[in-house]
Amino acid sequence: MNESPFLPRHLIQLFVQPVRFFTGHPDLEKRANLVLAMWIVGIARVADEITELADRAELGLPRPGWDQVGPIVTESWLGFWATALVAGVVSGLFLYWIGGWWFKVRLRFAGASDPAAKRARVAYAYSSFVYAGAAVLLLLGETLLYVDFAAARSNSVIGLILFPVFTIWSYVIGYKAAITLFDLSLWKARFWFFILPLLVIVVGYMLLVVAMLLGP
Repeated sequence: MNESPFLPRHLIQLFVQPVRFFTGHPDLEKRANLVLAMWIVGIARVADEITELADRAELGLPRPGWDQVGPIVTESWLGFWATALVAGVVSGLFLYWIGGWWFKVRLRFAGASDPAAKRARVAYAYSSFVYAGAAVLLLLGETLLYVDFAAARSNSVIGLILFPVFTIWSYVIGYKAAITLFDLSLWKARFWFFILPLLVIVVGYMLLVVAMLLGP
C-alpha cells in the first residue's frame, strides 16, 4: 500500500535524502498530493508578496490600494490567513503551470531532449515545497506568538535566517530532483538549477539594499 509523501518520515527524506524521495514514492504524481503541495507553495508565495508590499510601503513606495488593504492583512491574523488560504489556491495553480513550465525549459537547457511535462511539474512542486513548508510552519508558530502579522514581521528574526537557508536548500533539492528524474548534463544542470537561481537572489538583495539606501 502506497503511503502519502507528506508523512513525517517521507518529508524528512525530501529534505535530507531527495534521491530516495523522488525515486521511492509512486504517488508523487497523484493529483491530491500535488494539489496539497502547490497550495502550501501558493500560501507561502502570498505571504512573501504581503511582506514585499509592506516593505515597499515602509520605503515610501506603496502599491496603489495598499493603504486600504494593508491593515486588513497585516493587523489581523484572521485577515492574513483568510487572504493567504484563498489567494494561495490561485497562486499555487499559477505557479504549478508557470513554474513547472520554466522547470521544463531549464531541463531542456540542461540537456533533456524531451522531458515529460508532468514529471517536470512534480519535481518543481516538491522542491518548492521545501521552502514553502518551512515558511508556512514558521507562520503558524508566529500566529501563536504574536498578535498579528505586522508584529511578527517586526519582532521575529527566525524568518531572516529561514528565508535564505531554505530558499537555497530548495534549489539544491530542485537540482537533485532534476538529475535524478532526467538524463542531464551535470554542469549544465548545476548552472540552470543552482547557480542561476542563486545569482537572482544576490541581485535581488542588492536591489533591496539600494532601495533602502535611496528611500526616504
